[in-house]
Amino acid sequence: MLHIMMGLLIQASLVFLILIGTTNSIFPKSIEETQETEPIYILNSFHMDPIGISPEIAQSVYPDHRDAFLWLQELAAQSGIKISAFVTGPYAEGCVRSNHYEDFLDFMPEGPHALGVHLHAHHKPFNRRKPPFMWIERSSDEDNPVVVKAIFEDQIAFVNSIYLFNGVDPTENMFFHGAHVYLDDMSELFGISDLGTVSYPNTFWVHGGDRGLYHPYRGPYSQVIRQSDPEQKEDFNAPYVHIPITSGIIGFDQLHGDEGTLYGTLPYIKRDFIMEMLEWREVERGAVGGSPRIWVFAWGGHPYQTTDESVGTDGLSVRDSWSAIVSWFNNKYIEKRTPQGSSIARWANFREVSERFLEWEKDNPRVSSIDINDDGTANRVLQPLYEALSDAKHAGELETEEDGFLGERFMEPDGKLLWLLWSDKGEREIEIRDEIPYSRRILSADGSIDTEKGTTLIIEEEPVIITENR
Repeated sequence: MLHIMMGLLIQASLVFLILIGTTNSIFPKSIEETQETEPIYILNSFHMDPIGISPEIAQSVYPDHRDAFLWLQELAAQSGIKISAFVTGPYAEGCVRSNHYEDFLDFMPEGPHALGVHLHAHHKPFNRRKPPFMWIERSSDEDNPVVVKAIFEDQIAFVNSIYLFNGVDPTENMFFHGAHVYLDDMSELFGISDLGTVSYPNTFWVHGGDRGLYHPYRGPYSQVIRQSDPEQKEDFNAPYVHIPITSGIIGFDQLHGDEGTLYGTLPYIKRDFIMEMLEWREVERGAVGGSPRIWVFAWGGHPYQTTDESVGTDGLSVRDSWSAIVSWFNNKYIEKRTPQGSSIARWANFREVSERFLEWEKDNPRVSSIDINDDGTANRVLQPLYEALSDAKHAGELETEEDGFLGERFMEPDGKLLWLLWSDKGEREIEIRDEIPYSRRILSADGSIDTEKGTTLIIEEEPVIITENR
């Protein structure tokens, strides 16, 4: 009886979705601009993956995934982080059928978090009724546009139902972060075309972007699915705004990109942020010109990797890693100010950043929002330093009592140490301690290398990397 009632509710929801059309909504303004150099907006992308393809599996897996999700919300309530949750249809079905839709109350537009869609290749059976928790995964005909359309319609209907049950117009669901199936032309499925043949009213115009970039950008969706030239990444006339995921995943990241098991641990996420922060700092202190841009730094996560028993690539509790990275940001960067008065970093979600990007775009018409090389990679002022740390992990902060002198320690896979040093207060002469080698090589931001010996070291505002000169 319950599944019949729920089926009628879902069907009624779909009818309602079709009737309400594609009404544009106005986001609440939640990020106020108070300084010329904006902070780096810190996000996370939490992919809530499928819970199974049968009632037996789904109902046994769903409680663990939900527990991980609620745990992350508790961490957010204590620390101030903002969650951008991208939910698959199977998880959303578990939420709706269990009457847990209030789990997402804080993910509605007035809340601190954001809710969007993430799709695997799941759809409901075609040739019979659609029983609860029954899904077809990886259909042999998944290249068929009819199948792809079903994958989108069946899953998005459940995610939209979470909005409906929380009393919110589902057209507010405009965030999409990746799918396992695509068509050559995605405009209809993303609600951009005028065809209007899908059963949902959404216009999905905010998407994830390429890894490793520092700025949101407007561009074609073909770039995200690697079907266009990297040089054509940005397109001022494109209907999509992309928010990149800069770093890796807390947990184990073997299945996401070329990084493999290198990612999934805090030392690499810290390394990635420190390098972006120093790029931002070059702009903030006026060392380089260029247009003001929106800066973002993001990492990923999954409920199945955030259960109470989950262990990451580094052998540590994934929940402990989440707590540790959030504390690190709060202690060192969130709303902490530079000597010039700028806040370094701020927690944000996809809704806030996409709104802020539209404001920026209005104030900077047809101005590039990203800075990339011909191959689509980020164009970095500190590229030689970035390359020197490409295989290294963060190994702690350099302890110093020198006012304005800052340093971070890194370690390469063979155990070799590197010290990234800079000053926040002009040129500084410091007494080296036992840690920094007496005989050393100094790599500057322009790629030049000097060698020197001595018990004192001159550090300027531009960062350098120190290694032992053997």
